[in-house]
Amino acid sequence: MDYIRAGQISFNDPDALAEAIPGGYYGVLPLEKMPFRADLRTTELGFGFLVRNVKTSGAVAIRSELTATWPAIAYLLPGLDGSSVLFDGHEASGRTFASRVVGHTPSLRTFVPNEVANFTINLDILNQAAEDFAGRSGRSALVSPSTILDAGNLDIPRLRALHRAAEEMGTYYNIDEVGTDAPPAMLLLRDEILAILVQGLVETGMKHDHRARQLQTQSMARIDRYLDEHREMTVGLQDLCHGVNLPLRTVETIIRTRTGLPALIYLRRRRLAFVRNALLNPGPATTVTSAALQFGFWHLGRFSQYYRQAYGELPSATILRTSS
Repeated sequence: MDYIRAGQISFNDPDALAEAIPGGYYGVLPLEKMPFRADLRTTELGFGFLVRNVKTSGAVAIRSELTATWPAIAYLLPGLDGSSVLFDGHEASGRTFASRVVGHTPSLRTFVPNEVANFTINLDILNQAAEDFAGRSGRSALVSPSTILDAGNLDIPRLRALHRAAEEMGTYYNIDEVGTDAPPAMLLLRDEILAILVQGLVETGMKHDHRARQLQTQSMARIDRYLDEHREMTVGLQDLCHGVNLPLRTVETIIRTRTGLPALIYLRRRRLAFVRNALLNPGPATTVTSAALQFGFWHLGRFSQYYRQAYGELPSATILRTSS
């Protein structure tokens, strides 16, 4: 069961975590046999300034599409605890820092328990901070739409400490009472975070992603959209290549780069997710066997192993819990 502790929500179900993460549409795929466990914490430091982190107990793949109710930019520390990860197909570590904006589809693949941190900041707040701290020239470093940085002059240890301080502050103040009039301590914390971001990014300079990288992002979104729209048919590699009009080598490269998985394994993971959705929302005639066969799993013993590896429980346990 998912539960809340001191401003932190803990999850035993990857689908529940995906639905709970704010600021976009998310998919979470566990990559280990062990039971899934993750913690999500979100803190609002006044209007237009969100701090959040996701901590997982094992290897996972997370894909997302960022959304927001106001223009914003998200700054990410994909390896907050120092562990190595794949972020958008690039090897990342505790020294990696990235920016993404609404509409982007960042992906993360971890290999061990990991913690990813996120600062989502209103663009008006960022623009004002850029001008105040670095002049108008500072704006370009802050709002570059898609960048990955090996931290360089950015004070990552201090940024990590401020992220922890924001989490602690979120447990002290009632977010509903903060509104636009943030307490003085909160304003000071915001100020220090912005100062470190502006100074570090302007001094280091951001590495702009190339057009090929943007095309890869768009192609991965096309692949996922095709799979979602054709879930009722068993999509194989030939179907996928035909449907998205990309050669097999390109499809394989894109999927492996973005998720860390071979294309066939990724397709199987997506079909497992479709089965799980069917078991979580069963019809009168839904059984484990019918759901497995519907999405292309004919060897039920092997299917059960795959399912348990992905979700930490047997499919029979999922439908039994849903039915009860």
